[in-house]
Amino acid sequence: MRSPLHRSRGAVSLAVLAIVSAAILAICVVLLRFNAVRETDGGDADVLTVYCAAGLRPAMEAVRRSYEAEYGVRVDVNFGGSGSLLGTIRGAAAGDLYIAADMAYLDRAGQLGLCAEVLPLAWQNPVVAVADGNPKGIRGFKDLLRDDVQVGMANPEAAAVGKCVRTELREAGLWNRLKARLAVMKMTVNEVANDVKMGAIDAGITWDATLTSYPELEAVVMPELVGGERQIACGLLTSSEVPTSALRFARYLTARDRGLLEFEKRGFRVIDGDQWVEIPRLILMSGAMLRPGIEDVIVAFQRREGCELEATFNGCGVLVSQMKAGSWPDAYLSCDRSFMEQVRGGFQEPRDLSENDMVILVQQGNPRGIRGLIDLREDGLRVGLADATKSALGALTERMLKRAGLAAAVNAGVELRSPTGDMLVNQMLLGSLDAAVVYRSNALAHEENRDRLDVVEVKVEGATASQSYAVARETDHPWLLGRFFDRVRNKSTRGVFESVGFRWIGR
Repeated sequence: MRSPLHRSRGAVSLAVLAIVSAAILAICVVLLRFNAVRETDGGDADVLTVYCAAGLRPAMEAVRRSYEAEYGVRVDVNFGGSGSLLGTIRGAAAGDLYIAADMAYLDRAGQLGLCAEVLPLAWQNPVVAVADGNPKGIRGFKDLLRDDVQVGMANPEAAAVGKCVRTELREAGLWNRLKARLAVMKMTVNEVANDVKMGAIDAGITWDATLTSYPELEAVVMPELVGGERQIACGLLTSSEVPTSALRFARYLTARDRGLLEFEKRGFRVIDGDQWVEIPRLILMSGAMLRPGIEDVIVAFQRREGCELEATFNGCGVLVSQMKAGSWPDAYLSCDRSFMEQVRGGFQEPRDLSENDMVILVQQGNPRGIRGLIDLREDGLRVGLADATKSALGALTERMLKRAGLAAAVNAGVELRSPTGDMLVNQMLLGSLDAAVVYRSNALAHEENRDRLDVVEVKVEGATASQSYAVARETDHPWLLGRFFDRVRNKSTRGVFESVGFRWIGR
């Protein structure tokens, strides 16, 4: 009988063919999955559909032309009143971006589940537009009520400027008086300006920036409308099938050296936007204890925004030393507020995120009978602590032990000092330590930790660390990082944090 180890050449060929076929199939599956991920996150769009407030047309058209020329993506823009466009978006359930003349419309779109990320653009104020030279001598609100003055404005139900004027005048108790004198209501701010230009009306309420496109008109600023400043913003629609491509155009639109230049030329008061880079590359420094909470968020954010966010996780003492040596990140997540304060000058105002208690990790069943910090003094006990010079955990542990009068006794028996809590957990799993002081999140980060180790509560003053985050003052992408931290603070991420022992205080 032929040995099974000596197969015929044909059998070997068939076996090789089967292996090759299986490999090709596996590669195809991987590619299909990869493409599915690309599709989910938008891939690359050939066409983008944008709904834009009519008063922004001159600036928007200039941005559209430059983007199409630079990147070969067609941008189809539908202009109209902000309110009318919101109604269209609700009915169509399609499109990529919504640019409104008043942030309130984006807020409403968000409440309706129509809008996700929002990127601010600029501000504008309502003014009264009159013909050049102001032939009717319109100086104040009372002049709009004269019998010889024909006044027009945009419909409050259709256009942002109309809604703004109605809101401001209602608060001043003047709306009904103006409404009774209106000769015409139009659907967009441009139609109002055109009526003044053509002499169909003597005065029309428009945005101040609108008049930069109408050299035949001049603006009359009225105290009754000064409080009507509104912010223009761009929102990503939840109906977009290409969110990454849509966000790329939104970043271009709101970049200080791209789209915002066109808005500024036309009289808008623009934000200090991000610098334009097609694929932004950012550096995030984070305390190692925060890794379980934000690692997945980083991956998802990179895919959705089309950026690269390089995260460095380490003890905060190490990270702070690197910053002080000149290696500044674009953003920083600190293990404790005290380590944020040490580099406060390099960052914008920090914001609180969460709290995390310190606990004593022991072997399953607690064979050494450890009940609290005082038991860490026992002779022969193999204790692990974080290094006070390299991590917030170590510094807080040292401070806590000193406050309890146990520092000298416990430090004398320390078996291992580590720069991070997760390294202490690893040594506990290996059986190299009997006890270690770590964060609760270190203890709960993985199922294996929960199955093989027990937690002893530390109920003393100072056993809690407060985590905060901040964006660097010198980063070129503060708005992009702001959206990242918006994702860190959302409900789904909060659930992840809380599942590994953090207490949520993000606001």
